[in-house]
Amino acid sequence: MALRWRGCGLALLVLLLSGIPTAPVARAAPPPETIFGVWDRAPEPGSAAMGALQALGARYVRTALNWDEVEGVPGQYRWESYDARFRALREAGLVPLVVVANAPFPGSYTPGAARCGPLTERGLAAFEQFLASAMRRYGSQAGDPSLRGAVMFWQILNEADFYLKDLTAPDGAPNALGGGCLGNTRDPYGSASPFWGPRLYAELLRRAGNAKQAADPAARIVFAALAADTCYDRTGTPLDESTYLTFNCQFFAQVIDPAIGNAGALFDIASFNWYLFHRQAHETPTAKGFLGKIERFRQVMAAFGLAKPIIVSETGLTYGAGTRPCHDPANLACVDRTADDVALLVAPTLAWSLQAARHPTMPLVAVIWFMLRSDPTSTVGEWGLIQSGVLSAAYRAFQFSVAELERTRFLADLGEPTVLAAGAAPGGSDPCLPSRGGPVRRCNTLQWLVFQDRTGAREKHVLWVDSGYHDEPHAYRYQLVAGVLVPQPVEREAGVPLSRLLRATTDTGTVLTPWRVENGWAFFRVTHRALFLELAPEHQLVLDGAGGTLELAPPPVLPGAYRAPSGPALRLEVPAGALPVGTRVSAAVADGGTIAPLGALALSCQDRDRPCYPTRPLTLTLDAGSLLSQLALSSSLPALRLHASEAAATAPPPLLRCRWPEGRCSGTISSFDLWLVVDGTQRLAIPITWRAAPP
Repeated sequence: MALRWRGCGLALLVLLLSGIPTAPVARAAPPPETIFGVWDRAPEPGSAAMGALQALGARYVRTALNWDEVEGVPGQYRWESYDARFRALREAGLVPLVVVANAPFPGSYTPGAARCGPLTERGLAAFEQFLASAMRRYGSQAGDPSLRGAVMFWQILNEADFYLKDLTAPDGAPNALGGGCLGNTRDPYGSASPFWGPRLYAELLRRAGNAKQAADPAARIVFAALAADTCYDRTGTPLDESTYLTFNCQFFAQVIDPAIGNAGALFDIASFNWYLFHRQAHETPTAKGFLGKIERFRQVMAAFGLAKPIIVSETGLTYGAGTRPCHDPANLACVDRTADDVALLVAPTLAWSLQAARHPTMPLVAVIWFMLRSDPTSTVGEWGLIQSGVLSAAYRAFQFSVAELERTRFLADLGEPTVLAAGAAPGGSDPCLPSRGGPVRRCNTLQWLVFQDRTGAREKHVLWVDSGYHDEPHAYRYQLVAGVLVPQPVEREAGVPLSRLLRATTDTGTVLTPWRVENGWAFFRVTHRALFLELAPEHQLVLDGAGGTLELAPPPVLPGAYRAPSGPALRLEVPAGALPVGTRVSAAVADGGTIAPLGALALSCQDRDRPCYPTRPLTLTLDAGSLLSQLALSSSLPALRLHASEAAATAPPPLLRCRWPEGRCSGTISSFDLWLVVDGTQRLAIPITWRAAPP
């Protein structure tokens, strides 16, 4: 958000956190697959803040490289302070996302607009030279081994889509590059050039590309962290420029449009900021909350034939004095937010991030929490995971959530309605309730995301009740009592098989016990605070060398369930000697999406945490009488997939056999259309036979 780059005094954000207590979990360098990060001005080497950053578990650190601090005199660079910071981050295994900020000297930026205006021709040349010098110093070809590869990601501006109706009047913004101010499409300085601001930003990207080509071709140019907020009305209709409040909502499209900025090939990664305040402006019919804005940007890129990864450069929530989420004095929920309220957003945001990371062509590759340490000069509340040297509840939630999710992959979205036992709120209340402000309905919906660790030996389930509201992390329903609106937290009920349950905790690691156990199922109350459930795979077979049968049947229908779970009966027969002794074969819920719940199953086979390859045929048997309308079965032996597009509504099908590498199955199953796909080249002939069982 541009406000925090300007009003919070980014250049002054230097906190000495000598009082930070030791973090609960000591960590080495984060694993390379971690996509989570945090904003910080850059912690000083050896400081308590650096220790807290390492213990947090983040991998990425978004930070500023202030041009004016390095080049106070044209052509003279002073890198000392940044050398120390980037060297320390590199040694800690942390990856900087560097935002180039602050034009350095008069003549480099356009006068009359404070320092928020566009760069002059002289400034553009100086910018290209400066960026090339920085890439040579910190990039993959740096001469100093301690700095080589310290910086790979270079972000060109923050919130460049900032729109000022009168750009020629100083607005007090301190940054020429940090704050943007290129959202205007009409040239405020008099020329008739159309799409003035987007074209200027495209030119900045061209200069950045020149620097990359000359200094470090391995560098990655990241698009400005666009705000792109207040862009749609409540019906989802895009707003035009005459109705813009703060940002040019079409800025991204205008910059990459071949007829305007033509900059689609000039950056490597798209980027934007996401905050709870504007969630309703971005949600789509298929993507809510955090995922809505990601979906919007994917749609824009697809419209221009682009497919690039995405970074969410800022997300978070303010708390402290003056941050109450509404202005109705009769509403008891209208109290200032606390760091504990912020903690409610951490696990959902990180879980949604891993879901977005699974996109095949436009994955989310990093998400940055704003910020590590609160700015004591801020007048708009606190933002930090650390406040006045104290690790907040949000810090603990971030640390715990990263530790739980960092070695997992997204499997399924089991949100409303869910496939395991998910009941309505106590009292059977409607999860969708009228908003306090008018006819808009907000839905306190149960969110249920499933992840699997690398070995397939564990599932991590993250559940929470989402408020659906743009400034409230809590999920409430309201009752009018004696003229006063009284908020009541919404509770939902979720159940899992007791035999699979390994652990249940809150988002800060507090261990929970089921509030009731019934018919072999453990039931938990789910509120707006995220619940973490660790489960064994749905069914698992550990072989002792004699072979065995793995059976998977539909779970029982439970009284009072939100929707009765159902699915296919499945039996995997493993002959003796077909797999190494000690091999673990698992069946679990797989990718959701358009596939019906529990009609998507995954088979995984692990031999000492590595994929195992059978030496004798394995047979998978399906009970065709219980198939859902859509079915997908997948095996990681490796990535062998069998898909059924339509269920048979007639008599039981005949036998069908599929064998790799022929590619298609012989025989048919009624109206089924089945095929086999093996990833990559024909490396392995995997002798697996699939067949449908007779009645």
